[in-house]
Amino acid sequence: MSDTTPEERDAERTFQRARVIFEQDCQEFRSLNSFLWQIPVLVSTLTGGLWFGASKVTDSFVVQSSLFLLAGVANITFIIVLWRLRKGVMEPLLTHIATYQGRDRNPGKYTMIWSFTALLVASSGLSFLAFGVMLYCRFYSCSH
Repeated sequence: MSDTTPEERDAERTFQRARVIFEQDCQEFRSLNSFLWQIPVLVSTLTGGLWFGASKVTDSFVVQSSLFLLAGVANITFIIVLWRLRKGVMEPLLTHIATYQGRDRNPGKYTMIWSFTALLVASSGLSFLAFGVMLYCRFYSCSH
């Protein structure tokens, strides 16, 4: 027979369950954090590829302007993805992790997310500007 009472066994089971949940939350956060850092690389590669493609397809207005428009829309979309991932998914995980550790959680300042957002806004702005200039020149006969 065991020397533990039912209350002690329940407490041990509760502790083990909380420990497994804590470990899973930490692993999930690490995975999401890794993914979060990959997003800017992915979107800069996508934007650069679209801009490069637009610079090479000078004989087709529709394709060239569509590539600039797509680059702008992709950058805006990835801004939403970054914020949703960090604030909507990762922040609750950090709160749970801090709760399991028995400490208060101060919400972050999101410095990295704001920096990436600024860069994505700038590149989407350039893409939309290029799209607008192309439209303007198409309808008002600008010379390149």
